[in-house]
Amino acid sequence: MIDLIKSTRNVLFAFLLLSSAAGVASASTSVAAGIHIGPSGRATVDLGFFYDDLAPYGNWIERPSYGWVWTPREVSTSWRPYQDGHWVWTDDGWVWVTDEPYGWATYHYGRWYDDPEIGWAWVPGDQWGPSWVSWQEGADYVGWAPLPPGVSVSVSSGGYGGYAYGLEPADYVFVPDRYFLAPSIATYVVPTTRVVGFWGRTRNYTNYRFGGGRVFNQGIPVERVQSFVGRRVPRYQVADLGTDFRRYRGGARIQGQRLAIF
Repeated sequence: MIDLIKSTRNVLFAFLLLSSAAGVASASTSVAAGIHIGPSGRATVDLGFFYDDLAPYGNWIERPSYGWVWTPREVSTSWRPYQDGHWVWTDDGWVWVTDEPYGWATYHYGRWYDDPEIGWAWVPGDQWGPSWVSWQEGADYVGWAPLPPGVSVSVSSGGYGGYAYGLEPADYVFVPDRYFLAPSIATYVVPTTRVVGFWGRTRNYTNYRFGGGRVFNQGIPVERVQSFVGRRVPRYQVADLGTDFRRYRGGARIQGQRLAIF
């Protein structure tokens, strides 16, 4: 039985590396599963590390378009990525701080897509980002949806049209703008059936930039957020939590003006 588990893991890891080579992940990987610190001081992970850590929370399934993908267990039919947690403004832009134990990986590495047969599925990648989402705002609402696999976020990229990459209004998590900084976003999520009523009055605010080996997620301008929440938005400094991340829900810890995150 142990040999079978090891064999399955090795085959899966090989498929993950092939997916990486196909463009799902952009940074280099190594054969041994683990964590590596680069010249910038930022950590990168081998894709096999995701397999080991996410297996207790979901299922690895092979799909025709993306190879091996991961889906969470024990979620409702209305569940969507980037729903259970909250947003924090940082020196890397908008960072998603999740309440889910697997979110340290699935909201900062790789991409999500809505599979017509198995529902929301995560395609692994090894480039860390504060979050990987498309933004919409307007008509007193703010919304975000996972950027699908294959969307290239580069220095030259600006805003993204919501439909340009297969995203539809139902893919977005929307909340009334005054609750955008609520500590538990899930409490205020607008039912999907209501989104089409105001979607046409929203505009796209997706905006990523790069510098010094870091990804910056501008998203909704912080000045605009301050105007509709009616207060100053605190800014946190991002720090690496390292391998101690399992001690904290979602792999993040806020202390003072510091956000330590895996």
